[in-house]
Amino acid sequence: MQNLTIIGNLGDDAKQVDLKDWKPFLAFSVACTRKNKAGESLTQWYNCRTSNLALLEHLTKGKKLHISGRPDFSTFTDKDGEAKVSVNISVDRIDLI
Repeated sequence: MQNLTIIGNLGDDAKQVDLKDWKPFLAFSVACTRKNKAGESLTQWYNCRTSNLALLEHLTKGKKLHISGRPDFSTFTDKDGEAKVSVNISVDRIDLI
């Protein structure tokens, strides 16, 4: 089993998603920023989802989080026609920092 752990900031408030034939869940994006050897900031975005609906009021834009969960990867084409990889996390644990 794979597990991915990240520390980052919420890019926007979490949203509750209600889909037919699915249990409701929260969806949110987390940004992790680091500096490369040249001192430039590089940001990686992670799309996250959790079934813990009680966290909705706490998952607000800018909050720092420690997250761990199961990763899954998908590809998409951005607005410029470039192929990109999306990193999605089914969250098992969230800690507010």
